[in-house]
Amino acid sequence: MTNNKNYKKIEFFKINSKLVEIFIVFLIVILICFIIYPFIIKMINNARKDVYRINEQLMVVATKNYIINKNIVIEINEKEEITLDELVNNELMDKIYSYNNKPCTGYVEVLRESKLEYIYNPYLKCDKYETKK
Repeated sequence: MTNNKNYKKIEFFKINSKLVEIFIVFLIVILICFIIYPFIIKMINNARKDVYRINEQLMVVATKNYIINKNIVIEINEKEEITLDELVNNELMDKIYSYNNKPCTGYVEVLRESKLEYIYNPYLKCDKYETKK
């Protein structure tokens, strides 16, 4: 009878040690998730910002084409503002949407500095993103 009690104690200890091992592994996984989570969120936000910056550059390219197609003359030291809606309406680019599927607004400011030199400054406003001026 004593052997049977000892056997049950040993069996109970084995079961408890397995539960402890599973619990420790679970805690380690949770800890790793909490450590990695901020880095993943930061990577996602950086990728979103990169997409918006690429869209700004697409706006600049579309603006250059718009000025050529419409024969727009900008005098030296003067500015012209071409809106995103103008570029979309002239089918030079598609409408830009935020990650929440809300339409973005924007424009490209074109400054003619000399006979051959133009400066293009894009501005884009999408939900939580806004071009730094």
